[in-house]
Amino acid sequence: MKNLKLLALVMAILMVAAAALSCSGSGNGSQTTTSNTAKPAVTTPSSSSSSDEGNTDPEPPGIPEGMVDVNQPFTDNFDLTAEGTIYWEYYAEVGDQKKDATDRIGDISFDGGQNHDDNKATISWTDGTTTEVMESTTNGKNATNYIDLIITDLEGCSTIKFFVGAWNSTNILTIYDAEESELGSMNLFSANGEAQIGIITIDLSKYEGGDSIGIRFFTEGSGNVSLSAIAIS
Repeated sequence: MKNLKLLALVMAILMVAAAALSCSGSGNGSQTTTSNTAKPAVTTPSSSSSSDEGNTDPEPPGIPEGMVDVNQPFTDNFDLTAEGTIYWEYYAEVGDQKKDATDRIGDISFDGGQNHDDNKATISWTDGTTTEVMESTTNGKNATNYIDLIITDLEGCSTIKFFVGAWNSTNILTIYDAEESELGSMNLFSANGEAQIGIITIDLSKYEGGDSIGIRFFTEGSGNVSLSAIAIS
């Protein structure tokens, strides 16, 4: 009988030990599992990796210092005949251009373009093709997105002047060379509920981008930017 009790006691001890070993082996399983339901690790590419370097466009060289002058706010009259001795164009519902002159302005587009009649400065001319004499106008043209244009045949030209505006936005200028490569961008001026007008002058003596120049006026905001006239001298 004693042998049977001893055997039973040994069996009980072995069963308890087996159960203890089983429990200790799975105690942290819920924290260390690598089952298929686990989230994969997230890796962030290094900014200095070779693949990133190969896909990164080079920084634009920048607009040369002193090349762009901003006269803002402009509230006087902009005389296209006096300012555009080589060529000028005017943009509104009925546009105009310099009479008996070679057209220097190629493609131009107003993305989200619309006409307006409330420029905060006036435009005039005395040598127009459509309207020979315009004593004063506040009509112009704006765009809710951007305005793109190309000015060609720069030989013999010294300055280009733009009659531009902004309303509820920032007017941003970007310049491109003859190969359509970006030189750089700059904020011209901003306007809130009251529209603003400025004269932007580009000094071509500081431009080395070829025989043409690309221009973009871009709006950053909920309003628009405007371009009502260009004068080349």
